[in-house]
Amino acid sequence: MKKEELQQAFGTNDLYEVLQVDRKCSKSQLKRSYHKLSLKYHPDRHNEEKEKYTQMFQMLNESYEILSNDRRKRLYDNHGHMDDEDKPLSEWEDYFKTITIEDIRSFENQYKGSDKERSDIKDKYLKYKGNMDKIMDHVLAVRYDEEDRIKKIIQELIDSSEVKAYRAFTNENPNKRIAREEKGKEEAKEAEEVMKEMGLDNNINDFNNLKNQLMVKHQKRQSSFLESLEAKYCKPAKKKRKK
Repeated sequence: MKKEELQQAFGTNDLYEVLQVDRKCSKSQLKRSYHKLSLKYHPDRHNEEKEKYTQMFQMLNESYEILSNDRRKRLYDNHGHMDDEDKPLSEWEDYFKTITIEDIRSFENQYKGSDKERSDIKDKYLKYKGNMDKIMDHVLAVRYDEEDRIKKIIQELIDSSEVKAYRAFTNENPNKRIAREEKGKEEAKEAEEVMKEMGLDNNINDFNNLKNQLMVKHQKRQSSFLESLEAKYCKPAKKKRKK
């Protein structure tokens, strides 16, 4: 069942409106309304338009099946998803799983100091040839005040000959680190504002909310990407020289 089909048949693609119930209705209210509408749209009562009402009856039935099933209703309420015949419901629930602050903290605790983090730092160091601006911006779950820890791991990699010593790392201009710290403080402030807007300021004590910091970074990178596209494809036409 597609939303477009619902819209065409019932004039709405909202399952609650199709079944003519409130979002906070009880299961008994939902069932009562469904039975009433089933009689209204039953194809046997519309012989002249039997095919049309058969489709409407089927969509009505499927709408009821979604809202009367706790798991499917939760998936619909949270994400507007009405199932996919080729994808088991459990897979959609995993895909749309709500990430909590506890999930983020748990991930941070397991990730930081792990072999996985060390491997990721190594990969980013090699990829960006020792550029700490890019390393700090792309290593997962890292804050600006963790730079000494990240640098220590990189130095250990260099000392053990696992990676070469790039000049960008060993001879970095001190002003670049100062700029990174300022940028980190700005992002932290933005993240704190986002958390307050989302009503999360009472759940955590500081700006160390990975989810929101990643959101801010993603928005900035997306903006930068769009600007680069504009610069590449939207250049103003050059004026022709007068002969």
